[in-house]
Amino acid sequence: MGGEYNPAKHSQRPFAARHDERDNNSNFPSASLPMSSLLKVFGPIRLTLYLATLSLLPFAFLADNGAEAGWRATVSAVTPPLAVLMFFVLLLDALMNKLFAVDAHQGETTGPFGRRLWTSLGGAALILLAWGPFFLALLN
Repeated sequence: MGGEYNPAKHSQRPFAARHDERDNNSNFPSASLPMSSLLKVFGPIRLTLYLATLSLLPFAFLADNGAEAGWRATVSAVTPPLAVLMFFVLLLDALMNKLFAVDAHQGETTGPFGRRLWTSLGGAALILLAWGPFFLALLN
């Protein structure tokens, strides 16, 4: 009476096959992405990483090496280490997406793994461009 196990209803495929099927977005919209599509393609944690990266970019122009007190000192003391952490986390995310693409026999950089790979590399490049002058000034 409904409590019986029906193997036809349950997937017998391994987790990796189900994971690859979930990531196969052949009908991915290319022009505009509603938030539900972004969440489906990138996931909530990766989207939070990208939004945190974008929120750090304007602080690169407010950071000051010589600030000793006040808001500028807080920006100069807190955001540069966060930018460095985000840079390396984005590079790690890109590396892991490349490894997952190779593991899923999608060695090319297209599909969902490729989108995540290039988005992470783009975020890392933005951090490098925005924060590079600040860190070069620290080294001189």
